[in-house]
Amino acid sequence: MRMGIMCIEEAFDCWTIQKKPYDYARFFLEYAESDVKSMVKRSINNPCVIAWSLGNEIPDTRSSNSSKVLQDPIVTVQNLRNWVREIDTTRPCTLGENGIYDSTAKLVSNELDIQGLNYNAYSGYHKSYPNWCLYGSETTSVISSRCVYARDDVNYQCSSYDDDKVSWGSYAYKQIDLTMNTDYCAGMFIWTGWDYIGEPTPFNKYPARSSYFGIIDIAGLPKDAYYLYQSMWTDKPMCHIVPMDWSQWTVGEEVNIMVYSNASYVKMYLNGELVGTYN
Repeated sequence: MRMGIMCIEEAFDCWTIQKKPYDYARFFLEYAESDVKSMVKRSINNPCVIAWSLGNEIPDTRSSNSSKVLQDPIVTVQNLRNWVREIDTTRPCTLGENGIYDSTAKLVSNELDIQGLNYNAYSGYHKSYPNWCLYGSETTSVISSRCVYARDDVNYQCSSYDDDKVSWGSYAYKQIDLTMNTDYCAGMFIWTGWDYIGEPTPFNKYPARSSYFGIIDIAGLPKDAYYLYQSMWTDKPMCHIVPMDWSQWTVGEEVNIMVYSNASYVKMYLNGELVGTYN
């Protein structure tokens, strides 16, 4: 057996409504068909591709943008879906939607094979649309810095205790619990696996230059959250203690201790003395 990766290949970041002045919206009506078909032809024989995404957070799917849209979004999604199916009928079509509450967005989603939800709970939509196949196309957005355990606004660092997130996001442990205990949810994609240059949220000013969303930092080193996910999806016995950096600790000060493990029973000792157990 060899380990692989499952990939959703995505075509567009916008349709006819611009997100930025010089983005792809300028060319969408003329080139969308040829470009989406080129994408599918290029990757049709790649076994890791499990679905085709027709876009992510597309402004055309908002009712409030109806006066700006250059083509009916229902027509657009039908066209894109049908162009994909001309080449490949074996994989589903999807879209990453962060405004699924919108009436137009729901109509667009009805034209898809599977519905991707960005930063939305799954339950409300399953009740209204029981035939939808749902997954978290963008989730979590915890912000953290490796080996830092409190928000530091002076030095532009975030806490790695899984207690720091953006307003639209969710703590990692909560998102994992929600996804794994929702039987009609197919899974989740996390924003993000790696830190990246740009979007230095929450500081958004120099000298902060990279994101804080990653499970792995920009140097390729795992943050503490890496081991939380590992504990959920590895069969190899593992245990990780948070925090691993005691440089700021002083005698007599209480510190939070978190343990990520897939073991059925965990004991913690301090200087040879048992201080806690969990099973």
